[in-house]
Amino acid sequence: MFLKLYDFHRREEAKADGAAASKMFPIETLKQMYNKYHQDDIKREKKVRRSSGTHSSSGSAVSGSSVNASSMSSSAFTGAMTEASRRSVGCWLALCSAWVFSMVVLGGVTRLTRSGLSMTEWRFAGERPPITLEDWRQEFAKYRASPEFKKVNMSMTLEEFKFIYWMEYAHRMWGRVLGLVFALPFAYYSATRQLSGPLSRRLLVLFALGGGQGLVGWWMVKSGLQEPERKTDTPRVSPYRLAAHLTSAFAIYSGLVWTTLQVLRPTGLGEDCVGEV
Repeated sequence: MFLKLYDFHRREEAKADGAAASKMFPIETLKQMYNKYHQDDIKREKKVRRSSGTHSSSGSAVSGSSVNASSMSSSAFTGAMTEASRRSVGCWLALCSAWVFSMVVLGGVTRLTRSGLSMTEWRFAGERPPITLEDWRQEFAKYRASPEFKKVNMSMTLEEFKFIYWMEYAHRMWGRVLGLVFALPFAYYSATRQLSGPLSRRLLVLFALGGGQGLVGWWMVKSGLQEPERKTDTPRVSPYRLAAHLTSAFAIYSGLVWTTLQVLRPTGLGEDCVGEV
């Protein structure tokens, strides 16, 4: 009996609490609150989607504008050139690029054979190679006065000297011939108006860098012809000057290769990739 009364009392209390809650928060009010929050969530979701779509379209616009700008710059670079001129100039620049690469390789071989200090003088127009025995003796006498001979190659003979001399001479003359291979066609293409203005200016800069490369090379060699600060040191070129010489060679090579690709393919690869996407 007691349990029944207790259960009845609990049910009555629950009804009273429900009635009070319904008075404080009517069902219609709760529905309105739910709908409001639900609509706010939907608005926020749409706003996020709209924002992400704007960023995506702006990214595509930036990408497209960059490609268009690149295409326009390439067109301006070779716009005044005919197809035949572009092909001819491109092949010439490709030859010069390969020539510069061979110069770097030949310079490395000259360095590895320790031939770089065999010629103790440098002339911008070039040195006449020794022909007679007396000429060779004079050149060998100059080398014998250098620190490298006194501390490293004391026992070197004239025949051994000829090998390292020819290595350094070939390296220098290969660079001078490259200057002619670049300058003469450039003068021809400029005279016949087959080069655009931007291309001509860039080629002039590359030619100036190539001419300066000879001066940098002699500046490097000169450091190895000086007496070391300590008597126990081995005569060698300055590593900093050697690094400058090699870095400038890489810069010229990169500039030539890039210019060659721009001339032969002015549209570039970037525009093709964007077109496929």
